Amino acid sequence: MYQRTGTAWDQYSYYLKMAITNSKFAKRAETKPMSTPKGAAESHITSRATHQRLVSEIAERIAKELGLNKDYVYIAMLMHDAGHPFSAHEGEQIFNIIGRIKNTGYFHHNAKGVEVILSEDVCSKAIDMIPEIENNPELKKSLEEDFYHFLDVVISHDGEATKRDQEKEAEHYESMKDAVFTKLGLSNSANKYKFIAQDPEGRLGKVADVLAYLPTDIQDGFRLGIVDSFNDDYLEAFGTMFFDDGTLTREEKIEKAGAFLDEIKSQSLRIFKSDMNTKINKQILEHTSAIIKEANEKGINTKKLTDEEQVKLDEFVNEKIEQIRTNTSTSSSMEKNQLESYLMELREFIGKMTKVNSGTVERITDAMREYFIQDFIKNSKSTGKMGFSQKAEDLFYKIKELNYQYIVQYTKWDYQYEGQPEAALELIKRVSKGLIKSGAIRDKIYDSSIRSYITDPDALQYMNTPYREEEEYEGYRIRKKISRPSQVACKDKDKDKHKKSKGKKLKSKKCKMHRNKMLRDAYTYTRKMGQIFAIKYMNVFNAIPHTVVENVECALDNRIAVVDFLTDFQAKSNRKLRNRMIEKYGSLAKAKENKEDFIAELIEEERQKMEEKMATQLAIDFLSGMTDRGFNDLAIRTGFMTKKQAYNAKRSGRVSDIVAEHLRKLKVADQTPKPQVTPSSQGDDGQPGGR
Repeated sequence: MYQRTGTAWDQYSYYLKMAITNSKFAKRAETKPMSTPKGAAESHITSRATHQRLVSEIAERIAKELGLNKDYVYIAMLMHDAGHPFSAHEGEQIFNIIGRIKNTGYFHHNAKGVEVILSEDVCSKAIDMIPEIENNPELKKSLEEDFYHFLDVVISHDGEATKRDQEKEAEHYESMKDAVFTKLGLSNSANKYKFIAQDPEGRLGKVADVLAYLPTDIQDGFRLGIVDSFNDDYLEAFGTMFFDDGTLTREEKIEKAGAFLDEIKSQSLRIFKSDMNTKINKQILEHTSAIIKEANEKGINTKKLTDEEQVKLDEFVNEKIEQIRTNTSTSSSMEKNQLESYLMELREFIGKMTKVNSGTVERITDAMREYFIQDFIKNSKSTGKMGFSQKAEDLFYKIKELNYQYIVQYTKWDYQYEGQPEAALELIKRVSKGLIKSGAIRDKIYDSSIRSYITDPDALQYMNTPYREEEEYEGYRIRKKISRPSQVACKDKDKDKHKKSKGKKLKSKKCKMHRNKMLRDAYTYTRKMGQIFAIKYMNVFNAIPHTVVENVECALDNRIAVVDFLTDFQAKSNRKLRNRMIEKYGSLAKAKENKEDFIAELIEEERQKMEEKMATQLAIDFLSGMTDRGFNDLAIRTGFMTKKQAYNAKRSGRVSDIVAEHLRKLKVADQTPKPQVTPSSQGDDGQPGGR
């Protein structure tokens, strides 16, 4: 079922890797988070860049074993998270809500990644590096066409990696370019974002994505102190993974996994003490084992140390150490110091043997990842179809569920729920207003080269803006310091308006300065757009019917779609639409009867405001590209967040709506029979997306 995909880039992969490494999105990924933004002292938490490299390496290895194109999948997965916003999936939810209510479309990082890669023109930059390429137009054309293979992997990577996904057939498209842009439209406009990749390398990339973050989620959980030991649920999964032949009970699996963990810890300690005298090393290990054994016999559960159990263990260890001190004869200062040093080492060893340290976590999660990789390779070779064995697939889901239940949900900062969403909403309002009043949107809408890409006559019909005098645009740009005064002077009325505004109270001079800089940056960002503006325009135009329907239904049902973010904003939108319908039709019951007519009217009304819609969409794109630190700093400098919110925050440990939904779906997937699924390009089968 799977054959190696050849592309024109096979001989020129070096140049593409270089272009990706030097891209802005790759540099931003160094400080973008996986499940959680890094705190000031959390340098070892997995970054988005580290994750992308891990995914690429895993995909490359499996592709080589299966005879697939390893360079192709490596490069594709090096770009797969280019579209992730700040605040990980919480950021996606923020922009999804705002985009839906403002009728500009939906936000999904896989689709946004395609837009980011196209915006940075990675393909052209790589082609330009190839020697003598200007003398080979046919090669250049082939490279440009085959670049869409990589983009298809990017847009198709989100979702699950189950057998059902692997066995689905991809939709047929006339070309890879057609596949990418069709999927892009479905994601941004229709909120359908789970796709089946056209090539086997893309399907493999989806698996590698999850195989990369399952272990690092666990490692990050220990590094953050969210967990300090593996509970019985994890131990049962490890016992099933490494020891079960189908006959072991839950208790036996837990026992065998616990013994395996102890052996890994012992090996780590021996390595740690390899530079010590062998006799002393052996004595410390013997003392440690004896004390832990005696503690367990006295009813202290050293394998599951609750706070209460930890206190009991500390008291017991102090008692045993004092016994050793009393029973050991020392006559000189040197012997006394040696004894105290020995006892300190013993205390440290006991702590390491009763807690899971980072080295132990890495070794067992590495073993877990290796188990999944080997199973995938072996099963794919033996069956001729890419996928895990049933046992490995069940474990794959189980580990993912455990990670969400015990780790991922506790990694979120308070400001991700209280601070960032409100700041994002206010900043989008400011930026979108600036893009309209500065003429940035006007200039793009009437750019003939951009309009030439709009092939839909209906969409082109709405591609216009209200007429404003050029002096009005110029005056705004000068006041906001977007551009310097030119020969085009402000009209007297604009000058008078500017003078009057001086008397208005501003939060601070610095806030105004930073807001102006933000507008300059957004203006420059928009001015640089070419064909991508046309792509975004069509996505927004096509999204309006979908978002209007969802907004009207939410209003009629008085429903908050996402309870974690911007609930007041959603409620206000509901009230506004509901009141408008009641005013128009006389009652809520009549409004429901005339829902379809109202929806049609609202779609037309919203499409008449495409300038406003595009300004909002570009504001979302501009802000979403920032890193967590960059966005927080901007929100603080412009007065929409406080330093206290951003830098005195704590990890809340709340069970978010996103996590609760993931857990619900994972449990349903684990407990119900696997249904027969009709092949679909959308892949939206109710499973939670990958990270």
